[in-house]
Amino acid sequence: MPLSSADTQNMNKKASRFTFDELVHAIQATGLKQSDTVIAFCSLFKLGRPILDGRELERFYLDAIFEVIADDGLLVLPAFSYSFCKHEQYDPKTTLSDVNVLSNYCIKHGIGVRSLDPNFSYIFLTKSDLYKETKSSVALEIRDLKFSNVSFDCDEEPSIPRFLLSRNSRFLNLSAVPYCTLLHNVEQKLDVNTRYYKLFTGSIKRDNEVLDDVKIYYFCRKYYPNTEVDMGKLDLFFRQLESDTKHNAQIVRVPIGKADILGGSIAGILSGFIEAFTENPYVVSKGPHLTAEQIDSVDDPFKVAVSDIDRQLFNVVDLAS
Repeated sequence: MPLSSADTQNMNKKASRFTFDELVHAIQATGLKQSDTVIAFCSLFKLGRPILDGRELERFYLDAIFEVIADDGLLVLPAFSYSFCKHEQYDPKTTLSDVNVLSNYCIKHGIGVRSLDPNFSYIFLTKSDLYKETKSSVALEIRDLKFSNVSFDCDEEPSIPRFLLSRNSRFLNLSAVPYCTLLHNVEQKLDVNTRYYKLFTGSIKRDNEVLDDVKIYYFCRKYYPNTEVDMGKLDLFFRQLESDTKHNAQIVRVPIGKADILGGSIAGILSGFIEAFTENPYVVSKGPHLTAEQIDSVDDPFKVAVSDIDRQLFNVVDLAS
């Protein structure tokens, strides 16, 4: 006798459930281990329905990650708010992220440190930050971090990619479809013609101080549908990296709930991006290719030349202070 639709729905619900221990084992199976630095991108609801056993959803995932990377591990989370893009003041202690619920949990609870980029900030936290313990050596180290006001710096020191590479960092994707914003850092490194440097100005609140007319530079996408990221092509890129030994990206997919999580080496992923974008700037874009004339026709009064960029460094802000 065929299953009724109700029976099928119940089976799918059960299949999408997973425990804390199952998540920990899945994260370990991606190659993540004790003392690692990891940058995590997430869309948690696409994974299914975790059995929380009294935990908050965000703590369920944060606890699982630190169960693996332990006391000396470091977690990096995108906390992009696009504040200057929206003509809003940026306060790293209160401005919520538009992209990451784990980041928002950290902001609301004063956990870790956050970079001062009003468009593309990152949060850095250790186990001692999460559990409000005496600061570990890694926790003290991240409080001295500085990053520039050029959002997608790549080879420059300091920059997010350089920091991650210096720590031999791992990539963790907690979503049904992999995403890695670091591809835009590679696009800036290669100066692809589908993007340009754009100046944003606005106000930043830092503790009791307000910084006015702060300049932020963002290697901005030229506004054509052709240049938008195609998530299917990006997924294909990661699948090709899985079988490509050249870049040693160490891509591993592990089933959990109703999807797969994905892990890999940041060095290998960036190497793969560099080769792919060098060969074809549209490799993960919707396309088709635009002519040089179409690309050059984009004009923006806030477009700036590299030589005109006023590069500055800003300390991260301690969310707990």
